[in-house]
Amino acid sequence: MTILVVEDRKTDRKLLSTILLSSGYEVAEAVNGIDALKYLRKSKPGMIISDIMMPEMDGFTLLREIKKIEDLSNIPFIFYTAHYVSEKDKELATSLGASRFMIKPIEPKDLLNEIKTTLEEFEIGVIAPVNSLIETEEDYLKLYSDRIFRKLEEKFSELEDTKNFLDTVLSDMGDGVMVTDPDLNVIYCNKRMHDILECDIPPGTISPDEHHSPCIPDIVHASHKPFEIEQITQKDNIVHLEGIVSPVINENGDLTFHIGVFRDATGRNRIQEAAEKKNREIAGLYELGNRFGNCVNSDELIRCALEQIVDIMELEGGIVYLIKENKIEIKWSVGLPPKFVELLQQQSLDSPAIQKVLDPDNPVTISPLSAHIPGLTESEQVTVEESIITLQLRLKGSLIGMVDLMASPYRDLGDDEVLLLEKFGMQFAVTLNNF
Repeated sequence: MTILVVEDRKTDRKLLSTILLSSGYEVAEAVNGIDALKYLRKSKPGMIISDIMMPEMDGFTLLREIKKIEDLSNIPFIFYTAHYVSEKDKELATSLGASRFMIKPIEPKDLLNEIKTTLEEFEIGVIAPVNSLIETEEDYLKLYSDRIFRKLEEKFSELEDTKNFLDTVLSDMGDGVMVTDPDLNVIYCNKRMHDILECDIPPGTISPDEHHSPCIPDIVHASHKPFEIEQITQKDNIVHLEGIVSPVINENGDLTFHIGVFRDATGRNRIQEAAEKKNREIAGLYELGNRFGNCVNSDELIRCALEQIVDIMELEGGIVYLIKENKIEIKWSVGLPPKFVELLQQQSLDSPAIQKVLDPDNPVTISPLSAHIPGLTESEQVTVEESIITLQLRLKGSLIGMVDLMASPYRDLGDDEVLLLEKFGMQFAVTLNNF
C-alpha cells in the first residue's frame, strides 16, 4: 500500500518516508498541498500523512480540497505537525475530516501503531466525518482564519524574541544590517542601518523604497559579491552604500531570507571624487595655455580663455577686464550677477575694491564676492555668499588686466592650482599682448 507524505521540510519528509519504507509501505512524496493534489489527480494512495504549515497550500486547505473530490474523500488522512498543536487546531482538523492528529516528534513505534489503527478502522468502515458546521466556505474561512491569525500571533512573538536577540548582537555594529524575506519585505534592520538612511524602517516595509531601503533587486544577482549603490535617504540626502547581500537557503534548497550588510562610503567617496576632480582640473589648466595659439584675435582669445577656465574648474562664472589709462574696460563676462558687472564698470584702478586684490606678490587671491561690490547694504552682503578668485594679468611686472572667477562659497585653492593659475595668467597676458 502507498502512503502519500506531504511535508515541505526535506529532513522531516525523508525521515518519515524512511520509517514507512522500513515497515513495508510504499511511499510517495509531496512538498505542499498543491504538489499533493497534482499527485492525487494521477494516483490514489491508501493513506495521506500531512504537515499543516506549508508554503503555497497548507494542510488544512489540502484536506478541505480532498473532501470535495468524491473519489478521494474517503482516503484516511493523518495530520502530523509540530506547529499547530493547540486543542483548537485539533478541533479544526477533526472537523475537516482528519482521521488522526499527531504532534511531532513521536516515537517511530507509536507512529506506526497510529497508522495501523487508522487503517484497521478504515477497513471496517470507520471514516472520520466532516463536521456539518463547516460545510460552507464562509464557516470554513471563519475557523481557518482564526487558526491562522492565532498562529501568526505566536510567530510574531517568536519574531520579537528573534529581533531582541538580533538587536543585542547587531545594534552596536559599525555596519548596517538588513534582513528581508524572499519577497523583499523588511524583517529586521539594526540601528546603524536606520542611521545611514536617516529614518526608521519598520518591519514589513517593501524594498525597494527610495526613502527606506536599498534597491535589493538590483543587487541580488551579485550575491556574495561586493557592490556599491547610491541611495536617497528620508531627508533626501544621497549616500553611497557599499556592501554585500547573501541569500539564506533552507535544507529544501528554497530561498528563505536575504541578509545585507551595508557600509556608508559617502565620506570616502567624496574625498576620492574631490581628488579626481582636482586632478582633472589641474590637467585641464596645464593644457589650457596650449590652446591660445588657435585664436585669431584678442576677442576670441579672451572669450575662449574665460569659458574654458570656467568649465575646467567647474565655476559659476567669470569676467575678463583690461586696464587702460587707470580705467577698467570689461571685455567678456559669463554667469556673473548683473549688479557686479555694472558696479565693476564704475571702478577705477584706484578703487578700494580693486586695490584689495592688487598684491604683486600674490597674483592669485580668493575673497568673498561681497568685498568686490561697493555700495552693498549689510543685508545684501549677507546674501552674496559666493567667492571670487582674482587672477592678475601682468606683463613684465605691469598690470594689464584681471580675471575674476566666481566660485562656490568656501572654495579653496590648492598649491598646485595656484601655480597653474599663475602660469595660465602669464601665458594669457603674453598671448594677449601679441594681438
